[in-house]
Amino acid sequence: MIKRIKQIKRIGEISLDLELHLTLERRAMPYKFILLLLMFFRLFPTQAQDSLVCITSNSIVANSKFTTFYIGLDNPLFISYHLEKKFIVKCDKGKITKRNDQYYLGNLMEPGICTITLTDLKGRNEERFNFRIRHLPAPTATIANQKTNTEINKALLKMGCIIPVLENFDFELFFKVISYKVLITRPNKELLNFSVQGSCLTQEVKDCIQNLQKGDTVVFYTIKCKLDNINDLPGQEILPINLTIK
Repeated sequence: MIKRIKQIKRIGEISLDLELHLTLERRAMPYKFILLLLMFFRLFPTQAQDSLVCITSNSIVANSKFTTFYIGLDNPLFISYHLEKKFIVKCDKGKITKRNDQYYLGNLMEPGICTITLTDLKGRNEERFNFRIRHLPAPTATIANQKTNTEINKALLKMGCIIPVLENFDFELFFKVISYKVLITRPNKELLNFSVQGSCLTQEVKDCIQNLQKGDTVVFYTIKCKLDNINDLPGQEILPINLTIK
């Protein structure tokens, strides 16, 4: 009987030890992952300028959404420095703003190579990380879901607004049109030229389109647009739309 009690007690101790071991393992998982990540990047350095992650033996700067920085966007960053909670982050070509814990936003204002510098609160133990900064690719102008060099029904064209679309990009961005010009050509007739503010056609342009015939052309050119909700970036001019009335 006594032997049986000792066996049960021993099984209980093993169960408690196993439960404690599993609990510690679960708590240690995030740190093991970071350690493995550090070991991997020590073996395979990623300090290239187009890197998604730049890493040293003690610190990480990771662009968590893009493989490069883009001008005019809030570029999300994960930054860890010597496992410290407080440290200094600087960027030579823009501004890095802390959001929470180890998550930051980078706002860059010129293309090229930027250097992100991390130090302790006294400016010591400096570590530097390089990233490439690029302009966003130019959007493609569309109207009534039509691109340039296509035929379009004039009734559909009248209802359209110019919408810049960023094609083949990692995620969707929205642009607003500042202004553009319209050139309407008709065989053996004078050219008609209009200037428009905003994205939608004026009533004057709509009335002119209403009188067009098959084969007449409408060209939207000098189209200036900018990223929506970003006021401190200048507008950019994008390629024109050349349409033929069918």
